[in-house]
This record gives sequence, structure tokens and C-alpha cells, in this order.
Amino acid sequence: MNLLSPQEAADFLRISLGTLYVWSHENFIPKMKAGRLLRFDQDELIKWLKKRGTTGRIKRRIEIKLERK
Repeated sequence: MNLLSPQEAADFLRISLGTLYVWSHENFIPKMKAGRLLRFDQDELIKWLKKRGTTGRIKRRIEIKLERK
């Protein structure tokens, strides 16, 4: 389990931090709370992206990441 901070998750998804917080608040994206801290499991984000049928830059980035594992 690789937990990402909100900034790291936004960078990973190539979205703004504000968009990440909106998606998180609307339960659109998988998230975890550790006390008051908001965290994102990178593996869960990858599963979520695959389930959504991602395209473009994010899909290519995930493919590269999975090839390295």
C-alpha cells in the first residue's frame, strides 16, 4: 500500500489540487482518512482509473508504472 498525500495524488492524476478535493468531497474518487489527514492509496487510484476507462496521458502513465512493477 503506497499512500499519497493530496498533492502527490493530484500530481499522479495530473489534476489540480482543487479538483482532487472536490472529487474527494463528492466521494467520486477513492480516499482514506487517517485521523484528520486525507490520503489516497495509489493502487486504489490505479484500479479506479482502469474501471473508468481512462484515456490519454493518465492511461499511458499508468501503463508505464505497471510495467516497472
